[in-house]
Amino acid sequence: MPRIKDMPAHERPREKLFAGSDISTAELLAILLNTGGKGDNSISLASKLLARFGGLRGLFTAPLQALQSMSGIGPAKAARLACISTLGQRYLEEKVNSNPSIDSADDLINLLIHKLRDQRRECLKIIALNSANEVISISDHGIGTIDEIHLYPREIVKRVLNDDAASIILVHNHPNGSPTPSADDRRLTRRLAMLLKPLGIQLHDHIIIGKNDVISLRGMSLMGRLGG
Repeated sequence: MPRIKDMPAHERPREKLFAGSDISTAELLAILLNTGGKGDNSISLASKLLARFGGLRGLFTAPLQALQSMSGIGPAKAARLACISTLGQRYLEEKVNSNPSIDSADDLINLLIHKLRDQRRECLKIIALNSANEVISISDHGIGTIDEIHLYPREIVKRVLNDDAASIILVHNHPNGSPTPSADDRRLTRRLAMLLKPLGIQLHDHIIIGKNDVISLRGMSLMGRLGG
């Protein structure tokens, strides 16, 4: 396996990046890793990491112990890899915080997808909005088992009233992978919309995050039928 410094300059990952040339995911990872391992240069090691963890998503959500189980990955490289996911999350948080209105809903949902899609337990987030559609708060309402979360609509209403919200968005994940709303999801949404309506608070949407997809009950035209 040739060393990176022995490769022609135009084939080295760092030089390709500086030159604006097409660069593969493995080559970008090689720059991050900086060095390879026994019998591997950094590109080869990066390729093995991608294959072992099934791509970037698996790699950047892998536990530190799993990363270090790979030959050539010690604490320093594992820490660099683990930082990438957190930095991506911080970047999305900055985008949301710089524009806290509902106009930045895509950024907000992307942030919550990043946080929730690989969770092994079901979690619920409540996004509270004021009358100008600005985000007041994003709060955790509960964490359930791998299959379900125990939700009490009246407790959600209390939280919303404390925030003096004009409307809310519910966001939760399905650890089983499919974002298709269950009968319980629909019942919760219907009950919550009924409780909020006399208070002048709108249930703007209920978004469900699966492993590889996201469903909006409003986007499915279900909110009207649910009373939202």
